[in-house]
Amino acid sequence: MRTFPDVRMRQLHQLAATAHEATNAQDHLTARQHYSELLRQLTSLGLRSAWVHWALAISNDYLGEHDMALNEIRKALAMDPLSPTAQRSFDIIVRRVREHLATVAVEDPSVPRLYALLQESGDLDVPTHLLMARHFAATGRVERAQQLLAALALTAPASNDVWLERARLARLQGDLTAAAGFEAEAHARALPTVPFAIPFRTES
Repeated sequence: MRTFPDVRMRQLHQLAATAHEATNAQDHLTARQHYSELLRQLTSLGLRSAWVHWALAISNDYLGEHDMALNEIRKALAMDPLSPTAQRSFDIIVRRVREHLATVAVEDPSVPRLYALLQESGDLDVPTHLLMARHFAATGRVERAQQLLAALALTAPASNDVWLERARLARLQGDLTAAAGFEAEAHARALPTVPFAIPFRTES
C-alpha cells in the first residue's frame, strides 16, 4: 500500500476512495459532491485528472443532469482522448441526451443548450437538427428554421423527414407551392427502390 510522502496526495486518494464507494452504492448525489470537492482540491494544487471528470460525468448522467454530464465527459476526453472507458461513456451520454431531447417540448429551453453541446462534440443527427429547426419556428425565428432545414436538405437529402418538415413549415407560412414541392421530394425518398425507405401509405 502506498504511503504517499506528501500527505495532501494521501488525502486526495482517500477522498477519491470515498467518492468511489458512494458510486458503488448508487448514491450518485453524494458521489457527485465528493467528486466535485476532489476536483476543487486538485485544481487548487495545480493538478488535473481525466478520471475525476469521467466520474463526475457518470454521476451527473445518473442524476439526469444532461448538460453537466456531457460537459464533464468532454473534459475527460480532452485530457485523455484514447481512453476506451471515456469513449464508451461519451457514447452512452450522447445517446441519453438524444433520448431526452426526443421527449421534450420543442419550446423547451434545454433544446438549444443541448443542441450546441452536441454540435461542439460533432454528434448531431437528423432528428436533433429537426428538433432545433422546430424550436426556432416555435420561438418565432422562422427564418433560422428555414435556413437550418435548407442546409439539412443538402447534408441529408435522403431523409424524407427533412422534406416533410420543410413542407410543414412552408404551409404554416402560406407558401403552398413550396410545400407541394417539398412533399413531392419526401415521396421520392420513400419509394421502394430507395435504401432504408419506408413507403408512404394513403389514409383510407
